[in-house]
Amino acid sequence: MYVSAPLFLAVHLVGLTLLGQWILTPLFGLPRTPSGIYIVIDRHKIRGLSLLDKFNCAFCDYANGLCVLFNTKLDHLSAFAGESGVVKKSLLLVLVIPLMPVLMVIQFLGIHVIYDVLVSRPLGMRRRSVGATRRHLASIGYAASWGRLGRIALRHEKNFALRLSSALEQVESAWCPLIHLCKQNDVVCPSHHTNFLDADRIEEMKRILQTRGSVTPDR
Repeated sequence: MYVSAPLFLAVHLVGLTLLGQWILTPLFGLPRTPSGIYIVIDRHKIRGLSLLDKFNCAFCDYANGLCVLFNTKLDHLSAFAGESGVVKKSLLLVLVIPLMPVLMVIQFLGIHVIYDVLVSRPLGMRRRSVGATRRHLASIGYAASWGRLGRIALRHEKNFALRLSSALEQVESAWCPLIHLCKQNDVVCPSHHTNFLDADRIEEMKRILQTRGSVTPDR
């Protein structure tokens, strides 16, 4: 799992900070997405966890929060693009297209190599296919307001984001499925956290993981 750390740093620094916050948000007038309401690192404070468990929970906090933020930013861009002119869309493509080969290599290594080969196969975890995700995005008309190049680029990134979300759901649900200690109303958690347990139910969580292997029903 820790081999994937460079992938998340690349998504954070290149995808969200450089492109998302510095370019896309001001260029298209996208809604602000403060990282603090998505990336909440607090489960390492739960009592009864070993030092390794604490580190794992902190890692999952960061990775899952980052992934939710990434998906949210892509959805904002897809929706707001329809209200933007040709000049802005063209400018975005000029800025993004040179980065696409680098992003595609990083994403391929992150999903197809690290998760599909090194994690999911030996542990028997579910994998979301590229083709099924592509068909789903086409069926809902994702980024339909964009031209062909923009639509291909956005759907490629959303395809990666959805498959990354699925991978993280599988790993976290089988590793540290405990609810955040933070109870702020504006905190945005991954949808699969609805299957998670409160921090005072660690023993119950251990029994579930020992018998079923995961708190995700369709693992």
